[in-house]
Amino acid sequence: MADNHTARMFAWQRQALSDHELQPLAQKVVSFLMAYIHRDTGDAWLGQRRIYDELGASRRGVQKAIRLPGGSDRTNSDSVPVAVRGC
Repeated sequence: MADNHTARMFAWQRQALSDHELQPLAQKVVSFLMAYIHRDTGDAWLGQRRIYDELGASRRGVQKAIRLPGGSDRTNSDSVPVAVRGC
């Protein structure tokens, strides 16, 4: 049975890339996370260290890029996973 996972991922990426309020690093993080979104749940759980190591970005830069909606964040530790839901 076919699903629309790939279409959802590219729609999410297009949305991020066309959002001129997002910093380039945030757009890069979106593109990176696309490879780790679970097909069935739409979730991705990655440690922040993995993200900034693989992107060659600073720890603080990635922390700023992954703030959660509503202004809250969970960015005070390298071991805190980044959770992406419902993509």
